Amino acid sequence: MTEAEAAWSKLASKLMRVAFLRSDVTYARLAELLTQDGAPETERSVESRVFRGKARFSFLLRSLHVMGADLPPLWRAALTGADLTWEQKATAVFAAELSLQKRVTSEELLRRLQVFSLELDGLALNTQINSGEFSVVLFMQCMAAVGSTTLERFIDLSDFDNSALRTPAPVA
Repeated sequence: MTEAEAAWSKLASKLMRVAFLRSDVTYARLAELLTQDGAPETERSVESRVFRGKARFSFLLRSLHVMGADLPPLWRAALTGADLTWEQKATAVFAAELSLQKRVTSEELLRRLQVFSLELDGLALNTQINSGEFSVVLFMQCMAAVGSTTLERFIDLSDFDNSALRTPAPVA
């Protein structure tokens, strides 16, 4: 793992820990809540995902939901479909975030993500987003790339700058 990848994973871990602490929910209790919601988890599996910062965004959304966390209004509106999977809800949140960025096309988002030295092409990015199987890290990088402030509820946005500074500039 590169220094930049480690910095982003650490930031994702911090974001999840802060979100869970604000809801005053332990890893054991979160595992119980997720299991009751149909997603069997153990305390150890939840703690491992959070510690490594390697969770999918759909896991974070579902966790916030079962904990009764206060979600950003934009996310609440995107999560209203009861018959949607959590992956579809993750895609809906992503789409809602990008809908605020009128001038950011898929191509422009890819160009901006190159600042973080991501090895993604348009097809790979669209596949991850449309399937809802993208990571918390990729969601954070996309939100940083478009200048979204939605995540400030969970993390100091200056931390984005610190992680971005650890990312080497793309080679032209």
